[in-house]
Amino acid sequence: MKKFITLFALFAIALGVNAQNVFNVGEKRGDFNIGVGIINYHDRTRATFDQHVNFEWGVAKLGEKVTLGVGFALNNTYGGQFDAVLAGDYDYKYIKTTTTGNVTKVEEITRKGTGTADADVIRDDINLMGTVSFHYSPLKNLDTYVKVGVGVGCLSYSINDVCNREGFSNENVNKLSGNTFIKYGYNDLDHANWYGYDPKVVGSVAAYIGATYFIDDVWGIDAQIGLLSSNLCNKAKHSNAFGLFAIGAAYKF
Repeated sequence: MKKFITLFALFAIALGVNAQNVFNVGEKRGDFNIGVGIINYHDRTRATFDQHVNFEWGVAKLGEKVTLGVGFALNNTYGGQFDAVLAGDYDYKYIKTTTTGNVTKVEEITRKGTGTADADVIRDDINLMGTVSFHYSPLKNLDTYVKVGVGVGCLSYSINDVCNREGFSNENVNKLSGNTFIKYGYNDLDHANWYGYDPKVVGSVAAYIGATYFIDDVWGIDAQIGLLSSNLCNKAKHSNAFGLFAIGAAYKF
């Protein structure tokens, strides 16, 4: 964090100190950014596609040139696909109907078991943070800032392209046998609970620098670099996800 603040201060000094503040007390701003991040798996680092939404309010002046902002951020980090051999179980019920003449029999049948499969796994992290920011305008129409945040997140996984499955079955039956019509259907994979891939609630943090160039009184072009978002996990079981760079649009009102 100290490195980010130092970089911010040096950047501001290099550009000059005579410009009027772009973001002031009583103003509000929001920005939407898309960017890239990483998930630091134990075997390799994989890239992610990120989305960041921020809202903040100017609440106080720190000296003559710095505006203190408070707000919140909603972040999503998606990607980091990898191949895995999964193990899981299933335990559910399905309905079987047997109709003979005008008589229909309805049965509730339990399916329960375990299995394995190969699949593509995609990581999806989302978090909500409270944020504090420090804004300074070294040039006309340019707002530079340092922002930190802390909050709570959730990491989850989506399982795709399942193949080579063992222990999982599916069946869809609609058949007439004599004067008896039988109907039922089930798919074990629709009810699979994959071991180690259940959603997790985790802590989240952010610390980064940004710059917004306002092209008019309300709209600006925004860029952010640093630790935009991180869901902090137990690394022995789940790797950490980091949002690192993003660009987008800002709106001041």
